[in-house]
Amino acid sequence: MIASSVVGRAQLFLNDTGGVRWNGTAMLQYLADALNELWVRRQSAFYTSGIVYTQPSNPSSAGDTVYIQDSYLLPVAHYISYLCFLEDSDDVSNTSLATMHYNLFEKGLL
Repeated sequence: MIASSVVGRAQLFLNDTGGVRWNGTAMLQYLADALNELWVRRQSAFYTSGIVYTQPSNPSSAGDTVYIQDSYLLPVAHYISYLCFLEDSDDVSNTSLATMHYNLFEKGLL
């Protein structure tokens, strides 16, 4: 899948489809963080079509390919959302939203 697919899903969760609050650079960094976390916790997510991929490289553009199984799109998007809301954790409601998205990420790994 393409990096923009995962980032786009996270932007829907964040109600920021225009990238106003979190720009593309930040979202790609959060995607890289999410892929690294997924690698640590579920390396099997990176096995697609019988091909074994190594640790993910950081996507540098929205058009870069992200080599994860489709079933991990939502958990990765939730992890990105978690990081975004954590950035604004001085607001209690954002802390709650960050926790919710992190829990959804964890649930998606089961």
